[in-house]
Formats: sequence, C-alpha cells, structure tokens
Amino acid sequence: MEKRSISFLPRFTYGEEVGKMGHWKLRESEPMDASNSGEAQHLNESLLNSCENERCSSSLSKLPALLSLLKNDRFGFHIITSKKDLSNLSYLLNEDNIKYFAKTFGIIDPHAVCIDRSGFLIWILDNHGHMFCWNNMEHDMEYMGSSLIEGLTNHFFNPDKIYEVMENTCELMTEEELKHQVDDETLWP
Repeated sequence: MEKRSISFLPRFTYGEEVGKMGHWKLRESEPMDASNSGEAQHLNESLLNSCENERCSSSLSKLPALLSLLKNDRFGFHIITSKKDLSNLSYLLNEDNIKYFAKTFGIIDPHAVCIDRSGFLIWILDNHGHMFCWNNMEHDMEYMGSSLIEGLTNHFFNPDKIYEVMENTCELMTEEELKHQVDDETLWP
C-alpha cells in the first residue's frame, strides 16, 4: 500500500509557521500535484503558483452552487449563524484544540467554515486554505481538500477523496485503508 502524507508536519512548534503546505509527499521529497486524479506529476513551483491563481478564479464561480447544496446536507452542516453555533464553535476551537491542531496535524490559524447539527463536527480552513473536518467526539481530523471548493466538492461528490489524517505522522488514509489496517492488526496482534 502506498503511503500518503501531508508534508508539513512536524517541522514547527505551536505559534510558528514554517513554509507552505503546498503539496503532498507521495514520492520521496518530490512535490506532487494532489489534485490530479491520475498519476501524480512532478511540478515546477512557478508553474504551480500560476495554475493555482488560474484555478482559484475559475473555481470561485462554483462556490454558490456548492454552498446551496448545504441546505440538504445529510449531516446537517451549515454556515455558522446562530448563538448556539457560536457557543459550539467556541468549544470546538478553544485554545487547547488550536494548540493540538498545530502540534499534531500542523494546522495553523484554523478558521471555521461550517458546523454540523450536533455541534461536534466542524469544517475548518488552515492558513493556506486547506480544508479539514475536525470530529471532536471521535477526536480525529480529516483532510477534505486543498481548498474550500475542492473540500466541498469532495464532500458532496467524491467522498473517496477525503482522507483520515493520522496523528503525529500526518499519513493520509482512506476510510477503507484504515478499516483494512484495523482488521489486519486485529488478526495479527
């Protein structure tokens, strides 16, 4: 099984920002294009930046349509608007959790996007715009995509592209890979 990991951890301590997350580490230290659904390609940094700017402007037109899908979201995710949401938000994004996100997952300066009906799940963007889902009840983090648009698209249409982020290693695993690993550990302790 090929290991995927986010290449930004653990290279800093809480409160310090080191480098841009930018790419996943799929093959040694070569930067890869994580958005390519086929084989990952080596990228030139300047090419990546120009493509990112172009993709950002064309993707913004998709945002209203994706946000309108929240009305029928099966988990009840919605934009934070009520006092109850704000209360839940202050619980989910407290100082301890913010430090935990930084030390464990390398997520700096998280900003809330949406919260679910239960108040235990929150979608956040880090300081580079990468989208994550924090489940406070299960105490786990999912990597949803490299942007708000990609994260929402993956949530609604490509749930197989949402990865569990393993604590401290930041290895990315699909739900199926995680279940397979748990089954293997159960059979062969």
